[in-house]
Amino acid sequence: MTSSTPFRLSGLTALLLSGASAVSAMPGNLPAGAELVTRGSYTGFFNPSFSSNPAMLPVALGDRSYSLGGFSLPAFALEIGQVDNLAEQFDSMEEALDNAESSNSDGGENVTQDEADAIKAEFDAFVAELDENAYVAFDVALPLPALPVMFKALGGTIAVNAEASVGVNIQALGDELRYNQADEEIETDTSLYVRSGEFTRIGVSYGKEMGKFAIAGNDFDVNVGGRLTLTKASLSRQVIRIVDDSDDEDESAFDRAEENYDENKEDTTTLGLDVGFALHNSKSHFGATIRNLIPQEFDYADIGIDCGQKPTEGQQADCDAAANFEGRINLRDSYELEPQLALEASHTIHESGLRVFGGLEANSVENVAGHEYQWASIGLGYVGPWWLPGVQVAYHSNLAGEKLDMLSLGMQLFKAVNLQVSLSPETAEVDGDDIYRSAAVSLTFATSL
Repeated sequence: MTSSTPFRLSGLTALLLSGASAVSAMPGNLPAGAELVTRGSYTGFFNPSFSSNPAMLPVALGDRSYSLGGFSLPAFALEIGQVDNLAEQFDSMEEALDNAESSNSDGGENVTQDEADAIKAEFDAFVAELDENAYVAFDVALPLPALPVMFKALGGTIAVNAEASVGVNIQALGDELRYNQADEEIETDTSLYVRSGEFTRIGVSYGKEMGKFAIAGNDFDVNVGGRLTLTKASLSRQVIRIVDDSDDEDESAFDRAEENYDENKEDTTTLGLDVGFALHNSKSHFGATIRNLIPQEFDYADIGIDCGQKPTEGQQADCDAAANFEGRINLRDSYELEPQLALEASHTIHESGLRVFGGLEANSVENVAGHEYQWASIGLGYVGPWWLPGVQVAYHSNLAGEKLDMLSLGMQLFKAVNLQVSLSPETAEVDGDDIYRSAAVSLTFATSL
């Protein structure tokens, strides 16, 4: 590793933080539109959300014969690992390498065995911890304007919906520092493992009222529903060495990331099925949805294979690095949308405009980057006259994976503008500043027309 290397170790932080804005996880982890605070159970005005539970279609449409959706800006979500002092430690390692290179009496850049041993002793443990802590995940979800379209037909209610979503996970793969005696330099395959997906979903839902059911002297309407979803996914993944020691100084790590993305992109189209059940009346609601009753599997392109066929020296080095990480990553892989049971409930406090709500995902599932999610939520909302802002507050806990908690606040103005924000109380230190480890925002205009 010499000072002429065009991309040094400290570039990891820049790629982790800026790379997330260049690409964007699987549909389902980021509720779109006016459902961020309730995580899909209800809209911002506490209308039942059929996009989560298709059994609620007849309730969402009500007495109308048809309805058109409103307009939503993209909903964004960001999550980062516990990267406290990551940049500082990389800067310290780079400084140690620079000092070792500049300490030679002959003015050369060679590193001695003693210097290499000292640097390895100081930083090997830090590099080994990168896999667990150094990651950034970024999600975007966008329902298409004027959708969903709802209308009465076939003895029930039908809805047609379409949405696009994209996601990325950028994770560091740490590799031990090695001393190359022949070249008298320190080498490492420390890399970024980038997994991303672009998804387009078209769904047709059907919900039907089945009759009434009495519980403890209270009558409830019984609804059932289902949704068929056609999903086209474009998945890509690549391993990018953050130390470029190739002879091609015109090809940066960013250039290779773009080239590898296009070369490793794989398209898959699948058919999915959700089914829902609900009990509801004017005060209370209980619902259950089985998502992905038909599991959907999407393919990744193979990586770390036939490296000698790659068009550039830098891409060959990236491919070799991926092969060296076999066992920590799968060279042949796919992503599966697994079945998940989601439960929701709400109750209106008598003549107050207040509604308590909650939800529970009974099992965990993974997103496109392999992060596990299983949300439990509880919240309180107020909806009053049109001229008073509606407000929602909620607490969400991820029972799997990183187990991050989220606090959410939603506001509805004039029953037309809906702003919702979620933040994690947990922070991480980046370049000396504390930032939230997870955040999400959604802005919609009107819920239906």
